[in-house]
Amino acid sequence: VAGDRGERWGKGFARPPLWGGVPPRLKGWEVVFEGPQFAADVVQASLEAAGIHALTVGSDTAYGPIVQSRVLVPEEEAEAARKIVAETG
Repeated sequence: VAGDRGERWGKGFARPPLWGGVPPRLKGWEVVFEGPQFAADVVQASLEAAGIHALTVGSDTAYGPIVQSRVLVPEEEAEAARKIVAETG
């Protein structure tokens, strides 16, 4: 899905760049998936369908999706999320 995903971050939040971990404004969240944007979108949808809160950190460029996007979940949901990510493949 092309376009700005800034609406996921809520009012007052800048769209974060890709970080080596979790963006500073999202402390308490863990990375459960790292990969291409299209795959991150599938993972996020799978997690949300299972009732797990999920955010995708990444952006699109004029040349297509950035190779590495991250899906983050709250720490307390990370174990369940990792199981779903493993099943999603």
